[in-house]
Amino acid sequence: MQAVCRIRQPFVETYSVGIANIIIDCLISHSSYLASNMSILASNPEYSTAKPAYEHCFLHCSDAKKALNSAAAGLNNGVYDFAQLSLRESAIDQSACRYEFMSSKNMAYVPENVEFDLKVFDVLSEAAYMIIGKLAVIN
Repeated sequence: MQAVCRIRQPFVETYSVGIANIIIDCLISHSSYLASNMSILASNPEYSTAKPAYEHCFLHCSDAKKALNSAAAGLNNGVYDFAQLSLRESAIDQSACRYEFMSSKNMAYVPENVEFDLKVFDVLSEAAYMIIGKLAVIN
């Protein structure tokens, strides 16, 4: 027979919301950082051929930040389905940013730190999505 550990639901919910909020705060920070880097890269004459890609990515990062703020609001109000939907929207915006650099017409230079932050954004988004998804199930 296997031991079963029953934890009170409010306890689990409180800590899960807290952890998800920390992750979303990190994602908001990453979106701001990426948007700032895109703005700097777009204004650099050395990368003028890739300027449209950087400008579009800046907009996608800004949209992702708005969606993340909505996700945080939904999470704090206990509307977990909305939080999860908003989180997915932010991930789509960041994917659109990455696509700007992968498309053949925009083969833009992406600094290693920016590429790393795009990957970190993906990992953090996945973690937050899973936590919020579990919250949606238990409520």
